[in-house]
Amino acid sequence: MEESMVHFSHEHPLLLCNKKRIHNSKCAGCDLPLRGPAYECSSCNFCLHKSCSQVPMEIQQSPLHPSHPLTLLRKSQDGLGVFICHSCNQSCYGFRYQCSQCNFVLDIECATEDDHPLISYGTEENIKHSSHRHHLTPANFRRFEGIRCSGCKLDIDGEAYVCRGCKFFLHKSCVELPEEIKHHFDTATTFGLLACLEPAIICSACKEDFHGFTYMRQSGGMEVGIDCSFLKPSLKVEQHKHSLTYFEKKVRGMKCSACGNRCKAQIFRCVKCNFNLHFSCAPILRTIKHECHIDPLTLKKLEGEDETEDHYCDACEERRIPNQLVYYCEECDFAVHIECVLSEVLGSSNGGISQAQLDQESDPPEEKGTMH
Repeated sequence: MEESMVHFSHEHPLLLCNKKRIHNSKCAGCDLPLRGPAYECSSCNFCLHKSCSQVPMEIQQSPLHPSHPLTLLRKSQDGLGVFICHSCNQSCYGFRYQCSQCNFVLDIECATEDDHPLISYGTEENIKHSSHRHHLTPANFRRFEGIRCSGCKLDIDGEAYVCRGCKFFLHKSCVELPEEIKHHFDTATTFGLLACLEPAIICSACKEDFHGFTYMRQSGGMEVGIDCSFLKPSLKVEQHKHSLTYFEKKVRGMKCSACGNRCKAQIFRCVKCNFNLHFSCAPILRTIKHECHIDPLTLKKLEGEDETEDHYCDACEERRIPNQLVYYCEECDFAVHIECVLSEVLGSSNGGISQAQLDQESDPPEEKGTMH
């Protein structure tokens, strides 16, 4: 028999179920995406994490407000929707704990932070990082969409550090980024890490605004967002002296160096020289065999996909951009990112660019502030 309950925040009985990752569905208590045990109303699309259903109706003496008790209120009570939590100073939408005497308000995450349904805090010592004014606490996240790393802007998954007062998050890997690197976008010089979040920079690789950690070329004139700095060169063509890097996302204002038409997304690009190739203009294989699927995969643009829904790569199970080129098996409705099968797509002669090859492509250092 299904477990059910009646909760003060909703007029109908709620049934317990186990939620995987449900997009666009949020818990009415903490306003975070649903995952794990949760109660739902079959009539109203009302959902509540099991852990949020178990928070106390009253906190007699909160460390954040020891002078008066705090009472749990649902989000629709008193006509109050969005409110400002007095601990983290964030705009919140969900259950709140409120003091009836002085209107002190906490969101339920701050009020019960040791019991967060998707975060477990570590026992290691707190750290200080140059990107944030407070100490950061080690934590482990069970992945869900809604909390992103302040450094790279990607979803938090696994080990991370968090400021429990400000809701500031960093991947452990972003905390450990090297202060200086040699970067394949320009192998003649070094790039230094800028661990600051404001103001936004225009990434030299994708030409998009980026609020996060960046690497700046020592000689100036080139800044690369952390997300683009993870990309690796993958294609060598006769028309250009440097190896090209594959970009799935849109690169603003680019034209293909082969056909002259505007590039939208899915291009091979030399960032230093602004040399660009449409994926369709590059020497790639149109049909491939790959270990991720039993049948051959064919290059195809999946047109007509609903852009309001989430679409996933069947190889890596990460989200993919709808209505873009993918490698596809029509019989099985199996679609994969191009980058997930890139070594097969390029053929054996372009299966990867070694560091030795990149070093051979190195140009003399440029004068400060100049770019080709």
